[in-house]
Amino acid sequence: MQRLILVGLMAAAGLAASAAFADEGDLITGGWYVSPMLQYDVLDKNRAADSGIAGNLAGGYNIVRHFAVEANYSYGEFTIPNIGHQGMQQFTVDGLVKFLPRAVVDPYFIIGTGVLITKYPGLNEINSGVVEAGGGALTALGDQTGSLRMQLRTEAKYRRAWIQNQVFDPKNPGDILIGVGIQVEFGAPTNRVPQPEPPETVPRI
Repeated sequence: MQRLILVGLMAAAGLAASAAFADEGDLITGGWYVSPMLQYDVLDKNRAADSGIAGNLAGGYNIVRHFAVEANYSYGEFTIPNIGHQGMQQFTVDGLVKFLPRAVVDPYFIIGTGVLITKYPGLNEINSGVVEAGGGALTALGDQTGSLRMQLRTEAKYRRAWIQNQVFDPKNPGDILIGVGIQVEFGAPTNRVPQPEPPETVPRI
């Protein structure tokens, strides 16, 4: 039920952002992007596993300048002292609301939901639902007027996992995910340079 509510809120946030920010230029679609990131997962203090590094890969589409939808995948292995490693693999669908898409630094809000696959040492893996929300920024790297663009991506998210009755994890743990990487956008509409209007001709007398 919580996931259905979150999906509805995410869709509503996207529609609200489109309506609030859109102008004639913003209605042009913004192209596809991929974003590999290195992530540091600050795990819930009551988890048996220690915090550590994970990899993250996002791929998405800018529906309008101020709103994008992306698929997100992350994987990491985290040490349980004196026992082994706990593998955590996550798939989510996220919505990004961008506040200053024409600026050098574009802050954004991110919210999403999906599934977390956890493999405990010596035990079977389990699947659990997750929700996440946070914020970040896209910082321009080089020219941002062509169809191929690059940005530095930095973000921090809070993740809640619906885990029950596990030896190595508390009930419904909450984690903080901090990521940094590069975002490569391709197929974006190029910015048009306005052409000067021809001078008015003065009729001769």
